[in-house]
Amino acid sequence: MYHAIVKRILSNGYRQISCADFEPLLKQFAPDIHFTFSGEHAMAGDFHQRDTVRQWFERVHRLFPDLEITAQQMVVSGMAWNTWIAAQFTVHATVADGRAYHNHGTQFVRIVWGKSGRRLSH
Repeated sequence: MYHAIVKRILSNGYRQISCADFEPLLKQFAPDIHFTFSGEHAMAGDFHQRDTVRQWFERVHRLFPDLEITAQQMVVSGMAWNTWIAAQFTVHATVADGRAYHNHGTQFVRIVWGKSGRRLSH
């Protein structure tokens, strides 16, 4: 039951990001969040505060106003005091020149007593 709830929370988080409704999701982040979007491109970054993660989400939506993130598969392991999630997701959006953008990503999340220190890998 707990793992099903965790999956639902993460899926809701993707919907909130897609709708640019970041605050409910950010409240779930630990104050000392470690959020990484890996790569060597304009979206890459390593963030350690909720405010900088918020700024990153806002930037993503400025670049991709019609962003849609959808969970594909999730695996949850552990209990409330130390939960790990591995999720595969897809991203659909339109780039500035009007072309469609599609990508797949993997996210690794650690939740300790209800607060997440999300690690996003792309």
